[in-house]
Amino acid sequence: MKSDGYCLQTPILKDFHYHSERAPDGKTGGGIATFANACGFKSFSAAKRWMQSKGFCKTNDLVTVTQMKEALESKTGKQVSLHNSSKKMGKHAVLYVEVESGASGRQWIYYKNGEYYDPAPRSKGPKRSIRYPKVTRVINIGDTTTKSR
Repeated sequence: MKSDGYCLQTPILKDFHYHSERAPDGKTGGGIATFANACGFKSFSAAKRWMQSKGFCKTNDLVTVTQMKEALESKTGKQVSLHNSSKKMGKHAVLYVEVESGASGRQWIYYKNGEYYDPAPRSKGPKRSIRYPKVTRVINIGDTTTKSR
């Protein structure tokens, strides 16, 4: 499927595919798609509506670290913890990564049970590893125990 914007990836499906709904452009929407994956939303637009109705994303579809943490706590009802190192990553987490070393661009990634789900269109499915220069934030969901990576 051709894609020119961020898409919702559906990790609960074994054959893994991009959902057909996309953010309006290819520069924003990754946070919403990542949130949708972490919380089991069926579509990007449903997650976006929920986040905007609660004030957890900006009108330009950008999601801050604080907004993501609070949205995850609110929607999942689980304890959520914020860390500045991937060494503190639990089994179920949302990561905020640098797109290029030293650049200001960031990307949200969903992680669950050893697999990474990148909402960027170039990503073709769950991966066992990611290739970004640095993980700047880790938000663990309902997992207070962390393992060194």
